Amino acid sequence: MEKHACLLLSFFLFLSVSLSESCPNVEPVCGIDMKRFSGIWFEIARKPCYMEGDKFLGHPYSCVTHQYTELPNDHYEVFINARKGSPSGEFVHEIYEVNPDTSCNGTLAVVSKWPFQGAYQVLYVDVTYSHSLLYSCNSVLGVKTEGLWVFSRSPELADEVKANLLATATAKGISIDDLNHLVQDGCWRKSVDVSFI
Repeated sequence: MEKHACLLLSFFLFLSVSLSESCPNVEPVCGIDMKRFSGIWFEIARKPCYMEGDKFLGHPYSCVTHQYTELPNDHYEVFINARKGSPSGEFVHEIYEVNPDTSCNGTLAVVSKWPFQGAYQVLYVDVTYSHSLLYSCNSVLGVKTEGLWVFSRSPELADEVKANLLATATAKGISIDDLNHLVQDGCWRKSVDVSFI
């Protein structure tokens, strides 16, 4: 089964790639209540990601969710569900583990998929923990690989809220010109039920 591993490969050439550029200097949100951050997030938009079927693969994933579950020792399991190409496409999934940084838990290090030991950052989460913005960037030998994800607790996110999240990204020097907006329509039996139709 094809793996959904975009977040796991954030420093390889599987995310949005730019040459001769450095990563923007961004600061993650610290002091996140990880118990409230846990649960299911719907992926509303993302930068192109080869491992999510974007670019040359031609079957971008839709109906993507990320479910965070607390594990012992303050680690978290992330279970990702998706459909390949469309809501009726092949079901794909991935499970990985993250460890929030002890000095700032808005940085989440992937700890269970050696050698893919990348990390990503929570750049924004609202006070109700209903939407968030995640980012990953690495620059090695003049090659920048980055990912950007817009998450929501429901399959739909108001245009104004999404615009504000993207404005946050651009204010931090992150380009959104190549952002993909995901299909979530027709994926779920109910807005609160993440079982696939």
